[in-house]
Amino acid sequence: MNKYLLYLLPLLALWQACGSTADATADATPLQSGTIHYARVDGNTDSDGADSLLVQFNERYLRFREIPSRSPGNYFVKQMTTGKTYQYVTYEGTRYGLKPPTSDEEYKLEKTTETKTIQGLPCTRQKLSFEVIEVDAWVTDAVAIDFMPYADQFDGFVLEFTIRAVGIPDEQYRAVRIDRSPIPDDAIAPPEDATLMTYEEFQEEVMGMGAAGIPSIKKDYPVGSVFPEFTATDMDGEVVDLRNLRGRVTVLNYWFIACKPCRDEMPALNRLVEQYADEPVTFLAIAPDRTDKIERFLRTKRFKYRHLPQATDLIQNYGVMMFPTHIIIDREGKVVGILEGATSSIGRDVDALIQQALGG
Repeated sequence: MNKYLLYLLPLLALWQACGSTADATADATPLQSGTIHYARVDGNTDSDGADSLLVQFNERYLRFREIPSRSPGNYFVKQMTTGKTYQYVTYEGTRYGLKPPTSDEEYKLEKTTETKTIQGLPCTRQKLSFEVIEVDAWVTDAVAIDFMPYADQFDGFVLEFTIRAVGIPDEQYRAVRIDRSPIPDDAIAPPEDATLMTYEEFQEEVMGMGAAGIPSIKKDYPVGSVFPEFTATDMDGEVVDLRNLRGRVTVLNYWFIACKPCRDEMPALNRLVEQYADEPVTFLAIAPDRTDKIERFLRTKRFKYRHLPQATDLIQNYGVMMFPTHIIIDREGKVVGILEGATSSIGRDVDALIQQALGG
């Protein structure tokens, strides 16, 4: 699970059926089956997004994959009759079908009267907005299904889209070729040998054993072990040295701006900072995002931890693979507990480990 995939989870969580047919245009019957090739056209070199996208569909299935793929055998299949979508990945020779997490995040869809033509098909402009993500899209009714890679809230089939997120370079894709040859079921149907599970189960049961050759942080730093020392620079340019925090409890939070589970837990984390304001406890937030991006984010969202921006090395070198991740270190520099992934009880869970570290 890399940063980019996690940033897309808010969209994947809302990927659901929006109606499988569209009204016929005056000029032609909507395309029922075919292949649509997208190319990346934003010119950004600072993002790890795919170079191109491939969508194949018929009346029963839709298959979507990125080129190059971010992991072996990585693609999505949507069953048009049920609206269910799974991401299929191959890890250490085993194929998994991952069900996107559910989400109740609110969004707003704005339809405009702007029009243009893409690959000979008439399109209108629509805008989809979440808390920190916006998708600007050009949508057609000339394809018989409603679809956009990563999100299905649009009314029609998206032929061009730009994803904008706080702290993430814009990514823009446009359909550059449409192949109208019918796609047989067996070319895009879900694999029968896949083990189905949720993203959370995959993180805990599979990636927790080690991802892409990187051991789990829980195995490298078990409870009672001394957490490796590090130095980093905070938002004000001051150096933070873990050695100088001996004698205090240290709470580390690994996060990034576009991670919705990270944002969702911030109110609970802020309450902990307030609760322990008069105690020997230091709260550090470690993120890969640039300083200016975090500054902009903090103008709209309160997060009371002391921030260590541009800390990619502290994430990769310590093997952190899941966001958010919390590490609680006692006064002697020893690991009291590690919490990986989001839970509704994160405030209570972190609080309990702080109390343990304080000797309460």
